[in-house]
Amino acid sequence: MKNLFIILSLTIFSACGIIGSTKTNGGAEITATRISIDYLNESLNGKIQTLSQSLYLVEYLKNQNLNIEEYGVRLSRLKDRWPYDMHPLASLDFQDISISGNYGKAYFQRKRRGNVSFPRIEVEIEWTGGSWSIVDDNFLGKGEIYDTFK
Repeated sequence: MKNLFIILSLTIFSACGIIGSTKTNGGAEITATRISIDYLNESLNGKIQTLSQSLYLVEYLKNQNLNIEEYGVRLSRLKDRWPYDMHPLASLDFQDISISGNYGKAYFQRKRRGNVSFPRIEVEIEWTGGSWSIVDDNFLGKGEIYDTFK
């Protein structure tokens, strides 16, 4: 867990320099990236209480095709679904973020481990008037990484 935080924190600092120099809305991109990183870290560690602060829950559940009970069950099982050394949310590298208007998408991926390739993680965010909120991802919903990555 500590390694994920350290890797993602270092990545955000290096990404800030890249993002700030190549995009027009660097402040929004830095903030949205940080929220995405926190969200992934909290998901990996099963921190249900703090996750609710970063989710636009109604939109998120609709996009995930889950009800609140299914979401709770999947999230509580996510941490131990895979051994840490094979967990698709562990030791992620930040790849990119794109923001257009009030919507954005952040991309992360874990480096290949031996003959195992890890899926690209996508986190969708929306500006809800006062903050960026998570509205979708590609790992927890039905038929997504949670169900398909072995």
